[in-house]
Amino acid sequence: MSGQSQNIPTPLPIASLYNAPPIPSNFACSSLPTPRSHSRSPSMTSMLDPHSAPSYPSRIPEVNTLDDVFRYWENGAPEKGLLFPLRSWPDIYDRADYKSEAQKWSNIGIVYNEFTGHCEGDWDLFDHRYPGLRCQYTKLLLAVRKARLARGDTKSRRRRKH
Repeated sequence: MSGQSQNIPTPLPIASLYNAPPIPSNFACSSLPTPRSHSRSPSMTSMLDPHSAPSYPSRIPEVNTLDDVFRYWENGAPEKGLLFPLRSWPDIYDRADYKSEAQKWSNIGIVYNEFTGHCEGDWDLFDHRYPGLRCQYTKLLLAVRKARLARGDTKSRRRRKH
């Protein structure tokens, strides 16, 4: 082995671990990294072997912005303990294994699909439909739920009586 050079990958900056649609400057949240492109490319998390995944998934970190939604859904966040992208959880884990995180997982998927599906990845269209909510995840989720109800994509459920 001596005499051979080893190709040891250098650590990537956190911003390069995830890809999301380019964000116009008027959308940027202060102190948040700006994702670069929406095309999926291999990331540090995708290089992990799903067969060596822990038997139970980790807790989903706090979500504060649309940037967090893209990052967690597409690439995970290893520095926060989210080793695998949320989009891959159904392929890696049994649904019962992440039932305590199921609502949060579903909400993140709904917001992600709203941008990529209904807004077709178009920032202008997204801003028109959800002005000023990119950095306010809770309000964005409520607005997306209302839009889904208005489109007929979902039904509201009756509240339980206590």
